[in-house]
Amino acid sequence: MNFTMALLSLVISMAALGASFFTLWVVHVRRGDLKMTQPTMLFLGRDQGPPTPKVWLRTLLFSTSAKGQIIENMFLRVHAPAGRSYAFDFWAYSEKEKISRGSGLFVGQSGVVCDNHFMLRREITDFEYSAGDYRAEVFASVLGKPQPKRLMQVKFTLDKQQAEKMDRLTDAGIFFDWNPETSSYMGHLESRTQKTLEVWERFGQNLPQFEREVLKRS
Repeated sequence: MNFTMALLSLVISMAALGASFFTLWVVHVRRGDLKMTQPTMLFLGRDQGPPTPKVWLRTLLFSTSAKGQIIENMFLRVHAPAGRSYAFDFWAYSEKEKISRGSGLFVGQSGVVCDNHFMLRREITDFEYSAGDYRAEVFASVLGKPQPKRLMQVKFTLDKQQAEKMDRLTDAGIFFDWNPETSSYMGHLESRTQKTLEVWERFGQNLPQFEREVLKRS
């Protein structure tokens, strides 16, 4: 009887010790992974000021571990219909009209929802808004990891009419909504000067105050 009780106590103690080590590993040791949800909104157009090509998307970034991840930088690799690929490597993120240059963003297990803005380098001038299928790969450089991690690939399409208007209108952009039923993006073109201020604000374009007032009076 005493031997059985002693053995049972030993088993319980070992199980408790094992649970403690497991908790320690999960909370303080395990690095986990950085993940990203399917962007519900996506924009292809030009930035304000100099008409620099820009891709904007809204998504949730989260870590699979309690320890969390620190993102040093993010960038897009956009594959255009003609076969050329472009690195959109200027990254900024925003939430509630506050925009910050991307650097040192901590992402915990509960996640971070924000608008991510990616712009092409200004010295690259051969980017064209061509009709056809586009593919954008989202990469993140995580602190402590030697290589950038590809988080997701998104695909969207510009039709001929949209591409032609993008060539003519420097203040226009294509807004894409994710359709979960068809697992695809549905795009429509909008222009800042055509009284579509509400649409631009909805998609987080963060217009400066003076530009909001000008558009409201137009």
